[in-house]
Amino acid sequence: METCGHKVVFGMPKGDEIVEYMHICEELMRFTYHMIALAKKRIDSLMWTL
Repeated sequence: METCGHKVVFGMPKGDEIVEYMHICEELMRFTYHMIALAKKRIDSLMWTL
């Protein structure tokens, strides 16, 4: 069922949707890890300047 271009899923998602969801989660995890690493570097450099 399609509504305004958005896919409406009833019950369990299909295999390809699960794969897509896993990929999105992986991307989010990678992005979050990258941002934490950047923030950590920035904090470390701030500590040195103080």
